[in-house]
Amino acid sequence: MDNTTKHWWLTLNEEQVGYWPSSLVPRLNNGASFVTWGGEVFTSATSRHPPSMGSGWRPETGYGSASFIAKVHYVNKGYQVVDAGRNLERVVTDPALYDVSEIQHDANLGTHLYYGGA
Repeated sequence: MDNTTKHWWLTLNEEQVGYWPSSLVPRLNNGASFVTWGGEVFTSATSRHPPSMGSGWRPETGYGSASFIAKVHYVNKGYQVVDAGRNLERVVTDPALYDVSEIQHDANLGTHLYYGGA
């Protein structure tokens, strides 16, 4: 949330790629207590095959195959950028089809995770 305008921004690689005016999210005028990242897939009721999430490769295939999210950060109430680190919770609703890796951390990718399936 921008401290001056109270509008919400999504930033990727230091470029603002998403914007929500405060009038669209009035319940968030005082900030948020949590943030979620996730994936969602859809298929018609007549489809015989579940759709792919991400690249379609499961997270255990790792870098180069599975989709991943790296350098996961958020802005805290003091408007400081914080590495999400150990504050992330892993949630998988259909592990037979889709999965997400354990949360990982290293110097190059920061806090990161792999996801995908079906």
